[in-house]
Amino acid sequence: MCIRDRHGGERRLADQLDRDFELVSHNTHPYQLFTYESNNRYLAKENEDYEVRQAGGKTLEDEMLTYFDQLINAERAKLAEGEELSVERLTDIVLNVLRKARAQQRRPAQDSRGPDGNIQDYLEVRRPFIAPTPNLHTH
Repeated sequence: MCIRDRHGGERRLADQLDRDFELVSHNTHPYQLFTYESNNRYLAKENEDYEVRQAGGKTLEDEMLTYFDQLINAERAKLAEGEELSVERLTDIVLNVLRKARAQQRRPAQDSRGPDGNIQDYLEVRRPFIAPTPNLHTH
């Protein structure tokens, strides 16, 4: 018996299809689970945004669009009559708005300065060490 006969491509494909069919029929295929999870995250965000809007608040996307409109209107006010914003300037504005939104999503406490001018990235005041070790090691 040849190795090719035992482990042929047709047999492997048939075995994989049988396995995939079994996983799909039991609703446990990894692609199905990934799709369900991503759809659930999307629907949860949509529901959260709906509740925020119903309560009279603004979502991050709404605030981002408002900020974008303000920047566009400010740039158009600087232009002479009959002039239009260039594509490069519009691209810069869009990228800056997206950069700011991304920063607010990932690290909202950073990049914000307090009234004293220091960046407010720590929630507590740094305390001095009470009893430092004399040998300059921690054990």
